[in-house]
Amino acid sequence: MASARDRHRDGRAVQVLEGGADRMSTETRAGEAVEIDDTSHLYKPTTSDEEAPATGPGTVADPEGRTAHAPWRKRVAAFLIDVIAPVACMLAVFELWDVLQRPGWGLAAMVAVYLALWAFLVWNSIFEQGRTGRTIGKSFVGIRVVDGADGRPLGWFRAFTRNLAHVIDIVPLLSGWAWPIWSRRKQTFSDMLSGSVVHIDTVRSADTRSKRLLPLAVGLVSAGTLVALAVAAYATQYSQDRDAEQTRSVIAQIAADKAAAVLSYKPDTVETDMAAAQTNLTGGFLEYYKKYADETVIPNSKKDLIGTAWTVVGTAVTKADPSTAEVLVYLNGTVTTGAQPADMISSIRLHLEKVDGAWLISDLVPL
Repeated sequence: MASARDRHRDGRAVQVLEGGADRMSTETRAGEAVEIDDTSHLYKPTTSDEEAPATGPGTVADPEGRTAHAPWRKRVAAFLIDVIAPVACMLAVFELWDVLQRPGWGLAAMVAVYLALWAFLVWNSIFEQGRTGRTIGKSFVGIRVVDGADGRPLGWFRAFTRNLAHVIDIVPLLSGWAWPIWSRRKQTFSDMLSGSVVHIDTVRSADTRSKRLLPLAVGLVSAGTLVALAVAAYATQYSQDRDAEQTRSVIAQIAADKAAAVLSYKPDTVETDMAAAQTNLTGGFLEYYKKYADETVIPNSKKDLIGTAWTVVGTAVTKADPSTAEVLVYLNGTVTTGAQPADMISSIRLHLEKVDGAWLISDLVPL
């Protein structure tokens, strides 16, 4: 049971309260109150213009009794966990869908993941923060957002309006986000508008820490898995693109060599030239070429001493996949009849098919 004694000395009233481990002396003088904590021997002058601390449950005071505001670095860390991590997941999901060539089922899966992530953001930043003052990120770093007057949680509606007010933190060159660095109460512009402050959280029990680490761990593992899948998919797609580019280069060279071989012949070796050319052909075009060579090219070449010599000056692969390709071929040539050569230019479209591992011409279209 505490006992009290009143003493009067030099016109000042001093009341001493004694009891258990708590002993407090209060002196009143010159219109100013001074609290003397006999346990800590710390003094706190309280004047009319000093900030009244928010002392709701879960806040911590500094050694002078003032509420300890959360440092900027902790707010940044909480933001990275609460916002940047989910956004990174969204980007990873989109990248994964994109490198898989945007399949229809992938779009449905991406929409489902996006809806789940948005639901998490709403729950975490509005409902959970409004109810407890904490988000997953804030719980992890040990801070909470509360009413600046009484230290109580904001409630979901004020948490919602506070999130909307972050727009003014962004608009003036992100200066609102940096304002807590030099603000006395460590507030952003949105904090000032909503009347909120961010305090150091006193909750440090092992049970609470484990509870708040569990969802964070699940979130980080999920985010890491999505990012890893996106990176793996990107690497696979990059490898495929690189292989495709190499394939296109090879196809262009094959098309150039085969076009020149199919179109060139000499009068004295025309039969051998036509036979060699047919080894570069396949399908219906092979049958057409063989008939045209036997009935037209070989007889006319021998009769009129006609010969052709073509040189490829350019190619462009317009289509390429593992089994078919389409190539534009640009040529300069010389057609000789008897002893009279004539220079010519031509362009053709070659269709190629891969048959038993070899690229063969399945069609030739003059342009």
